[in-house]
Amino acid sequence: MGIGRWKNEQVWNKSVFLFYKPDPDFTIYFLRKPDDENNFSKDINDDAIGSLSYYLFAFCNVSFHTDYSSREEVILYYREVPLFSAPLECVDEGRTSLVPPEFVTDPYYISDSFRYLMFEFVFQHRCRNYSGEAKEMFRRVIPVYKSEQERDEFENYIEQKGFPHYAIGKRKLSGEALKRFEFTEIGIYKAFGDPAAPEQIATELKGKPYLVVCFAHPDNKDLTGIVKALRTGKMLVDWLDEWRKYTIEDNNYQL
Repeated sequence: MGIGRWKNEQVWNKSVFLFYKPDPDFTIYFLRKPDDENNFSKDINDDAIGSLSYYLFAFCNVSFHTDYSSREEVILYYREVPLFSAPLECVDEGRTSLVPPEFVTDPYYISDSFRYLMFEFVFQHRCRNYSGEAKEMFRRVIPVYKSEQERDEFENYIEQKGFPHYAIGKRKLSGEALKRFEFTEIGIYKAFGDPAAPEQIATELKGKPYLVVCFAHPDNKDLTGIVKALRTGKMLVDWLDEWRKYTIEDNNYQL
């Protein structure tokens, strides 16, 4: 189906409807819940967000645009059948919307899944040019697997290397996994209130493709958990990339 050639049909009652031009039976709705509901976090440093959405804190703009919303939902239909739905996490004054990753113990995407298709779709058609940096920062700390099979193989591999797959709070790393975590570094942003700092750090992030910085406010109660989750996410992304290269080399050698 791809992610291009969609058309915005109409807007009404705080919802947006798009259809896929080559096959109009595929439609996407963006639905927004009423603004008068008070059970939603409105600031990215609220206690309810924290390390569960750690990847949001890798985006530099949340250091000065601290708004957050999860009142919107995206739904993919084929005719009348819903194929996929997810809430959208919106930051940066609404310019950046994210379809959250899968979450078992560690967040991830599968590149051939509806979830990842919608992840790409939202950035291309909803965020457009405003949040290319955000997408890049998120992908530095969220693994994107080619398939469920690849995820299973990689997780089995790293489990043998000391990275167990169970509740994060009870996880104890060992062996190679522990060494990798200890050597995984991320920056901690401290220039809050400096008007020149955001542009400087954004430029640095563009020039260093492996750099990850935590932009959570120092007063965030879950700052330690966010930093740990960002380190874990970056470690897994880097480890996955390295594992793929060695796997390809081993396969070529066997051939």
